[in-house]
Amino acid sequence: MSEIITFLSGGVPGGILLLLVLLLTVNLSLQFFASSKLMDVKLKRRRQLTYSAVVLLVYIVLWAQFRPPLPRERIVVLPTVDQNGRIQLNGASFRLPENIQGYAINNLTSRYLIHRWQWMLEAMYRDSIQYPEAWESLAHKLKARLIIESRISEKKLQYRFYDAEERSASAWYVAEDTQTYHDLLQNFDDKFEVFAGFKEVAIPENRIIEAEVLFYLHKYNKVLAAIYGLETPEAQVLRAGVHFRKGMKIKIDREKAKYVKIHIPEFDQAKQILQKLIKNRQDNARVAYLLGRIAIQEEKFSLAEVFLKKALIDDPTNARIFYALSFLLPTRLRDLGYKKRTEILEKAIYYDPAYRLAVYELANEYYLSGTGTQTGHGTTSAIKTIRKYLDIRKGDPQILALLGILYIKIEHLDDAQTIFTDLLHRFPKDSNLNYDLGIVFFHKMQYDKAIQYFQKAIDIDDNHDAYLYLGYIYRELGDKAKALHYFRERVRRRSGDDDIYAKEAMRGIRKILNPEKTAEKDNAQ
Repeated sequence: MSEIITFLSGGVPGGILLLLVLLLTVNLSLQFFASSKLMDVKLKRRRQLTYSAVVLLVYIVLWAQFRPPLPRERIVVLPTVDQNGRIQLNGASFRLPENIQGYAINNLTSRYLIHRWQWMLEAMYRDSIQYPEAWESLAHKLKARLIIESRISEKKLQYRFYDAEERSASAWYVAEDTQTYHDLLQNFDDKFEVFAGFKEVAIPENRIIEAEVLFYLHKYNKVLAAIYGLETPEAQVLRAGVHFRKGMKIKIDREKAKYVKIHIPEFDQAKQILQKLIKNRQDNARVAYLLGRIAIQEEKFSLAEVFLKKALIDDPTNARIFYALSFLLPTRLRDLGYKKRTEILEKAIYYDPAYRLAVYELANEYYLSGTGTQTGHGTTSAIKTIRKYLDIRKGDPQILALLGILYIKIEHLDDAQTIFTDLLHRFPKDSNLNYDLGIVFFHKMQYDKAIQYFQKAIDIDDNHDAYLYLGYIYRELGDKAKALHYFRERVRRRSGDDDIYAKEAMRGIRKILNPEKTAEKDNAQ
């Protein structure tokens, strides 16, 4: 409903409300003049029509000038189904999506956008990835307007188009040219007028496409094996991507990094490959994106800004580039038209509604920028963002856990308990879930259950923050010895001078040992 109101308002703040107020004011004023005998009734009617028409005309002009653009309609190309009715994780299955995607990214009219097969692959649950029905279901959940399906039948590639608006699929056609798919593209354009023009694009070989599939399945060693001996730019970018992803898995000690410059060898190898491509003038948006992401990790934000803006110019509909840009300060993004981090994360989700990382960051950013109350704009926007995502990927554990944490913060403890209990049934050895359920019972003052879950979190991976809450609980129960023990254990595990929970544990120790002095200090603050 809010989207409809925004559209009708034409981007004019309070547009519809302003229109109604003006019309009401004009008509009430004329009615007053007529009832006071200051104006003839017939004249009043004529002026009512005239003034109302003028107000409507002004509004229409403003609407035409400032109206937001219509949402672009999504096109999804599904992987090819083999003769056994399955989708194989190889280059042949994804050749059609890759070719049409490469062609469509810069050749579509402004009415459409292509949803990239790599994004769908990331959004698929691993146990359903070979089932065509799962891909079709995801395409519909993404609200795709047009879907291209393909299959191997009688050793020939067949394809058809599904139009969600008409809720109908075309007949199956036989692809005459499986190298460029020119006949398919022409047929698609004749039916739906999707292309602004026909420009040739480079078509990668199946070996590269298969390596790309493995890359998005996080099978990095298999990626390197698949492109072994290949020195093409596409293969080099994939190698750099593997080094980048491996480098991202290395935890950086930020406290140590304040005093000692830390090098991550995987990032150095990636940069060496990418810089060579730039030197040989073989770079593209993906090269700039990877260099920008590495620069962010190395906290070289000016360099990151340069690379990521270049990537965005070359690939303006890439959700991953928008997500990376969100880690820059908003002042660096003003020339792109963005004032807040939420705006650029919203853009990332606009292009890929199933992008978990962007959804997580946006929901968290909404909450932090709000008042923290149950009905505040930040909280309601965060929960709405999460629920939209869960409509697409029901049961996503990371996003459900975030929703549970938000429920704790707004004191919807029963809802939070339901979420974390269900997640623990699925992942009983997850330390954070045990910790989160402990937090729920802590706030419910069911201390026996809270102790049980905090202790499990410690047993699994020595969850540091569980020590703090055990200290709180035993202090509430009057067991000062145990409270001091757990507070001290948390202090021993502090990660640095800015460790907030370690500071809280130290305060807990002081409160037990010097309660009067601590109370005086609290009152003074």
